[in-house]
Amino acid sequence: MKWKASFPYRSEIRNSGRVLALVLAGIPLAACSKGPPELPDPRPIVIRSGERLFAEPDRMAAVDAWFRPQQENITNDPGFMIEWVPRDTPSYPWESL
Repeated sequence: MKWKASFPYRSEIRNSGRVLALVLAGIPLAACSKGPPELPDPRPIVIRSGERLFAEPDRMAAVDAWFRPQQENITNDPGFMIEWVPRDTPSYPWESL
């Protein structure tokens, strides 16, 4: 029966270090390789009569091309649609209790 040391050999430590380095280097590369965002395949909308309505891909692309800059504008503009209305009454019902 051979006796096995409880500590790993230096070659095992070196090999596991290389594997760990490769894995850690591969994570950012995998995250960056996805490409530009794409529209998912649309699901049909079922109306009351049971008919299924499907979206047109050209129309979806046009709406997406309009929507993305609008969403970016809302995110980057801190004053977007913020209206200051002074009031002399409590804002929430529980403040008047």
